[in-house]
Amino acid sequence: MKELMACNTTRLQQMEFITLMRETVEQIEMRGETLIETDAPLKRYTMAIKAAIGPLEDATRDPLRRPETAVAHTKNSDRRTAISRFGLRFKVYRLSEDADERQAYEALNILWRKHRLVYPLNVQKLTGATDNFLNDLTKSPYAEAVQRIHLQTDVDAIRAANEAYRTHAAQRRANEAQRTPVDVGVMRRAITEDYTRLSLYLAVMADAYPEEEAWSRTLSGLNILRKHYAELLARRAGARRAKKNAAALAEAAAESTAPSTFATNP
Repeated sequence: MKELMACNTTRLQQMEFITLMRETVEQIEMRGETLIETDAPLKRYTMAIKAAIGPLEDATRDPLRRPETAVAHTKNSDRRTAISRFGLRFKVYRLSEDADERQAYEALNILWRKHRLVYPLNVQKLTGATDNFLNDLTKSPYAEAVQRIHLQTDVDAIRAANEAYRTHAAQRRANEAQRTPVDVGVMRRAITEDYTRLSLYLAVMADAYPEEEAWSRTLSGLNILRKHYAELLARRAGARRAKKNAAALAEAAAESTAPSTFATNP
C-alpha cells in the first residue's frame, strides 16, 4: 500500500509553507505531467494551489520589501542626490575671483542655510520642503544668482526628481486604496485544504493503480518534499526542547548554589 509521509503543514512558517506549495506544484507538473492532462481532480487541485500561491505571498510580504517600495527608495535617493549636488556646486564659487560670482554665492548661501535641513528630512516631509526651496529659488535675488553661476540645470534636476517622487507616491496611494483587504489566515487555510485533498488523492490513486507508474512517481515526489519539511519541524521542535531543558537546568543550578536565607543556630 502506498503511504503518504506525515507532515503537519500547519506548523510551518509562512514562507516555508508558500515554498512547500510552490515546490509541490512543480513536482506534480514535472512527475505527473501526463496525469494532469487526463485526470480532472488532480488538475483541479493542482491549479487551485498554483493560483493561490501568488496572492498569499503578496499578502504576506513585508510592505517595505515590495517592488514599489524599492522604486520609491530609488526616486527619493535621486532627489536627495540632486539637492546635494546643487549645494556642492554653488559653494565652489566662494573662492571665485569674479565679484559677481562671489555675490551670487553669498545670496545662495543665505538661502541654503535657511533650507540646509531639507536634505535629512524624512520622505513624508521632504517633498513639501523641497517645493518651498524651489519656490524661494524663483525669487529675487536668488533667481538672478542661479542664472549668474549657471545652476539652472541643477535646479531643474531637483524639480524633476521631486515631481517624479510625488507622482510615484500618488500612484502608490491610489494602488493601496484599490487593494482589496485580505485575510492571510483564511487564504492559508483554503490552500491547506486544497493541499490536503491533493495529497490524499495522490495516495489513494497510487494505491489503486499500482500498475500505472506515473501515480507512484508523483506520490514519491510529494513524499520527498513532505519528508524534508517534517524533518525541519522535528529539528526545530528538538531545538526548542533542548533550549527549554538547558534553561531549567540552569535555573536548578542557580537555586542549589544560592545562599540560604535562614539564619544558622549557634
